[in-house]
Amino acid sequence: MKKKARRIIDAASTTGNPDEAFIQLNQAYNSAAPDVQQVLARSEDAGEIVKNAATWAARPLADYDPETAVSDQGDAATTMMNLEKLTEGANPSLAVDLVTAAMPTIKAANSRRQEEIGGQLIGLNGQADMMKVINRISGTPGADAIVEGFAELGGYHPNSIPPAIADGSSLDYPIAVAAQSSSASSTFVTQNITPGVKQYATGTVNRDVVAYATHMQELQWLIKNHGAAMTPEQLAQAIKDYKTQKGHRMDSNGEAPRRQHCSQR
Repeated sequence: MKKKARRIIDAASTTGNPDEAFIQLNQAYNSAAPDVQQVLARSEDAGEIVKNAATWAARPLADYDPETAVSDQGDAATTMMNLEKLTEGANPSLAVDLVTAAMPTIKAANSRRQEEIGGQLIGLNGQADMMKVINRISGTPGADAIVEGFAELGGYHPNSIPPAIADGSSLDYPIAVAAQSSSASSTFVTQNITPGVKQYATGTVNRDVVAYATHMQELQWLIKNHGAAMTPEQLAQAIKDYKTQKGHRMDSNGEAPRRQHCSQR
């Protein structure tokens, strides 16, 4: 097992480029036996390949200067494009490790932006790629922290997030924004999430979509009936409690159906 894992790591390392090394590591990981995957998951050398790929992906934001940047949101868009490229077809666990390693650079760039000029770090194109990445890691251990990290950065472009929802993307990010936003209210879900879910459900009629839409209707009811009377903090806690209480149902009627449908597209 260790020898097989070593060969995989050595082969990936010889590519010379961090992005290509990660892609090769992932391809070998996906085709490896479970016991070899376990060895790779614990390997510091394999972890170094993942970290190097994260550094490569986030390099546009490593030295980001909001006041001198040629493009207002271009560096963030390139970073998200890199992460989208690397996570396409990636094992969800490796993808989580990759994005987790890139998050400190992304957050540091956002902090500099807020201190100097303000505004959103990640714009239209970056958010579109972000939703693809989140969709690929949804339900994987460690993914929630990533989603919450992106939600803390802010950003809900009408031409990126709602279309992604209508296409069946994960609702993890929209729900995280609803929970964290200081402007969270009973209208957020009805105005920003529900229309996309309805469009998705209307476009494809099957049991999975029906279950997915039903789950969102329940979440909508919670916020509509209780959100207006809550502080943002209370609303965030209510959503968290709801998701915890509905955990088993979300597995069968929420996240699992969405992932199953997306895998069929």
